[in-house]
Amino acid sequence: MTSQAPRVHTGKGQSIALVIMAGVDIVLGAIAIALNLALNNGTATFSMPSAEPVAQNTMIVGMLFLIMIVQIAVRSIMLMIMAWWSFRLISNAHRHTNFPVSRQWSWLGWFVPVVSLWLPVQAMLGLNLTHRRISGARRLIILSWWVARILASPTAGVLSFAGVVIIARLGEYRRDMSDTIISWLVSMMVIGILAQCLAIAVILLTQRNQPKPGIIVSADIF
Repeated sequence: MTSQAPRVHTGKGQSIALVIMAGVDIVLGAIAIALNLALNNGTATFSMPSAEPVAQNTMIVGMLFLIMIVQIAVRSIMLMIMAWWSFRLISNAHRHTNFPVSRQWSWLGWFVPVVSLWLPVQAMLGLNLTHRRISGARRLIILSWWVARILASPTAGVLSFAGVVIIARLGEYRRDMSDTIISWLVSMMVIGILAQCLAIAVILLTQRNQPKPGIIVSADIF
């Protein structure tokens, strides 16, 4: 009997699902921003003074929070698919050469606290290497995506909201807090849209550049 070569999982299905879900997240964010602008008669809520009644602001806050909850659900599913996708690509890479991230940490790194701040982006950079090199533009896209992703994370959101509330309370502005919450929510939506646009670029670039036989992918990344 002849031995068969091990089956290689390309991760194409996961990459398609990730792009679709990132697109859904972007649409949700755009809807939230459009609703906010429409309910404020075309005036954005980033500025501190506000002439909107408390009742209307409360309604806007409720709608934005509802959309954000849906976005959190979408991003949670994306996180699991992203971990699965990177595990498959890195498993393929280990069949051909030594990769800087192990198979186990290729998916654990997305969930373990502290480690999740740097290991996934290290894996993405490694998957985009060709002959031990990565273009400056591709590196910039990946690092920009990772920074935006961290800024759009729930932890960063909570910390930024706490800072906004403290500044609003201690500063010279005296206004209904719902206006502050709206400004924070819209800001998080904008950052989230940026992060997902960059995520789509990273997913497509990484999938296109997935390691193949004969391509060296191990290198000093940082």
